Amino acid sequence: MNLPTIPAGLCIAANGYSFSGPTGGRRTEVAAGRGRYGLNYYGGTSQFAVTMVLTPDQFRVWTLFYHRKIALGTLPFEMDLDSGLGVQPHECNILPDSYQASKNQTVWAVSFNVEAKASAYDLDQTVSDLELEYWDSTGQFLGPMLDRLTIFANSDVLILNNVN
Repeated sequence: MNLPTIPAGLCIAANGYSFSGPTGGRRTEVAAGRGRYGLNYYGGTSQFAVTMVLTPDQFRVWTLFYHRKIALGTLPFEMDLDSGLGVQPHECNILPDSYQASKNQTVWAVSFNVEAKASAYDLDQTVSDLELEYWDSTGQFLGPMLDRLTIFANSDVLILNNVN
């Protein structure tokens, strides 16, 4: 079954975006010492707080989608979110009583909370292990190397080109 997808051109504002970690873990209090931790289930959901800044036309399209396509968020829909592995489609539902829309002159700000399955659970264990192993061996040095490469490409080369 194909889920409805947020209409094209409606994007989440980067500064109005946050999420909580997935559910599924538990902690039991112990009388003397450290608590005991366990896993109730694997594959929990995360809650995302999102905001979209929309023009009047975009707000009209969003309103139709929200009311008619996803029944106030009670029907699942697909939305691009970043839950730590880059922007990927997530199956979402809007949490009841979290929807708000406000207008500032001609711009609408629509904010709501969604519950989505964390995309980390879609990765194969072998792929996860390989990526973690790669990071331990090279990834931590990759950032400084790319930073220096950026300086070389954008600054050092330009200086060399100006020498006659």
